[in-house]
Amino acid sequence: MRFNTRLVLKDYKGEEIIQYVEKGATKFEIPLTFQEAIINILNGSLQNEIQTAEEKTQSYIISRKVYESDEVNLTPKEIAFIQERSDKVANSLVRGILYDMFENPSKETTNPQTG
Repeated sequence: MRFNTRLVLKDYKGEEIIQYVEKGATKFEIPLTFQEAIINILNGSLQNEIQTAEEKTQSYIISRKVYESDEVNLTPKEIAFIQERSDKVANSLVRGILYDMFENPSKETTNPQTG
């Protein structure tokens, strides 16, 4: 299934979800995109969580795939893996948005021209 990686995620009110990024002493507020959400989920872990080498490798492979393009084609197995990781490390809002996107893709979520 194809997804627009540049799509900005929106909250319950339809407003952009903002993430706070620090680079040195400077703080930035930037919209959270599908791409950033997936990369954060796949590269995040819980304290005391032990991931297998296979899980780490799968996280790296999928995050690279998502990072490298404005549009990504994810397999059902990759989607299931992202959902499994989001169950562990994503907040409920982001997790819910991603589940909605995966279960009910719309033209907006699959077309890079709309992001």
